[in-house]
Amino acid sequence: MTVTVKQVGADETQLIDAIVALGDQNTKTLGMLAPPVYLQAAERRTLLAAFEEDELVGYALYALPKRKHHHVQLTHLCVNESRRKRGIARRLVEEISARHRDRFGIRAKCRRDYELSRMWSSLGFVPRGEAPGRGSKGLPLDGWWRDHEHPDLFDVADSGALLTVAMDHGVFAELRALTQAQGTNESQSIEAPWLTDLIELTVTPNLFHEVNEIKEQRERRHQRSALQTFRHLRSCCLFGRDRCVSAGRG
Repeated sequence: MTVTVKQVGADETQLIDAIVALGDQNTKTLGMLAPPVYLQAAERRTLLAAFEEDELVGYALYALPKRKHHHVQLTHLCVNESRRKRGIARRLVEEISARHRDRFGIRAKCRRDYELSRMWSSLGFVPRGEAPGRGSKGLPLDGWWRDHEHPDLFDVADSGALLTVAMDHGVFAELRALTQAQGTNESQSIEAPWLTDLIELTVTPNLFHEVNEIKEQRERRHQRSALQTFRHLRSCCLFGRDRCVSAGRG
């Protein structure tokens, strides 16, 4: 069936009530929102509903932070359990991106123990950080980012290096893991002082996904922090330069 998405108006009280009911059915992974929050989102034009024919099958509730942040904050992304894995969540996310392409991207948070990393990745999000939750147990939340690919200062700045090197996780871990494995001299040699002006080491979205899969929390957080010390490429050779190469083990 064809999925259609529409913006929910503040005067559509029956539809808002149906959305609240759908959200209440999925509090296990969404958390609870009071009904006035849905109405406020509708008033701010940040509540979207997805339909198959005339049936409500999902919704997205989000916020538009003040301009100094300039991103979209996704609060709820919900699909009726009987309609999942049919592209409805993707349709909602793509609609948000289309409506707010002027913003840098979409941020979302999700409890790590929900094990929804594959879903977020399939929707074009990259894991970008981790923080304790607000609940009494402080269960960790993964931060997810869907980039709208606006040019930034790093896109136009030239490091002067002869080669831009995108590391795979094997090389990155040998350089930045908490416990250095034996036999890492080959990888570590690419950070030799005499190579500083010749090689720029960078990280790609795939590396963020690989670090996110590390089970041991202390190591995962350490490597996530280390990722921030390198320039992030949206993909290898993003800038059309013929001097971007991949560094990997194997």
